[in-house]
Amino acid sequence: MATYRIKRDSSPYVVLNKGFLNNPEMSMQSKGLLAYLLSLPDDWIINRRELPRHFSNGLGAISTALKELIRVGYITRSQERAKGQKFGEVIYDVFETPK
Repeated sequence: MATYRIKRDSSPYVVLNKGFLNNPEMSMQSKGLLAYLLSLPDDWIINRRELPRHFSNGLGAISTALKELIRVGYITRSQERAKGQKFGEVIYDVFETPK
């Protein structure tokens, strides 16, 4: 299982840095997904397989958008080491501006 975490300025409102909306390297699909992810509460745990319930797109299209967001730097991926195991949980951090 993977965990997606939101990393943004603290605010109770949906205030977005609109820089990503003007990024020509991003598809409309990835821009919409990023806006949705950034609108969620900071402590929200996002399950990739649950995302299609919020969109008309299927899991394949959402996975493509997530990969694009990783490629352009709005999502970073890290994997923790688990005790006595080779690999632990995969953590995805979602940012307002590319890292």
